Amino acid sequence: KAPAPVGAGKYDDTHASWSYGGTWVTYSGSGPYNNTEHYTNVVGSTASFTFTGSQFVFSYLANTNRGNIEVRVDGALVTTINANGALTWQKTYTSPAFSPGAHTVVFKFTGPAGMYADVDAIQIVNADLNAPDGVGSLSAVTGTANGSINLSWTAPANDAGNPVHRFFNRTRY
Repeated sequence: KAPAPVGAGKYDDTHASWSYGGTWVTYSGSGPYNNTEHYTNVVGSTASFTFTGSQFVFSYLANTNRGNIEVRVDGALVTTINANGALTWQKTYTSPAFSPGAHTVVFKFTGPAGMYADVDAIQIVNADLNAPDGVGSLSAVTGTANGSINLSWTAPANDAGNPVHRFFNRTRY
């Protein structure tokens, strides 16, 4: 049974929401987030995570002995991360924005043979991608100070069906 989707937050590689397939080894020491990470050198090994949100930031280790990590969301190939490069702990990949809701991301080590891949952490973002309703009753009148204009309007009542929590008024001269 797959773990239940989790919401916004940062989740270490040891969190119960991670599922690992294939051969993974746990590393503990300085460098990774919370001083732990999982790594593999077995091509085809997978790590998956189910979340509710609209975007994620994946942390991994880049190094000269690291290979490619295929990234799939809800079964569709999104990208392949090339983790080969200068030693960089907690290097990040930021996903594109997805429609808000439940998603499963699968990271698959695709090689080449003799290289490694790492899973450090994942941060889930629950962004509001919907524009608020339009501003109503906008009016402009000449102000009392030289060269000024007074604007007034009615704030939008909702943001794609959700109440507006904040609306800022700003005065600029």
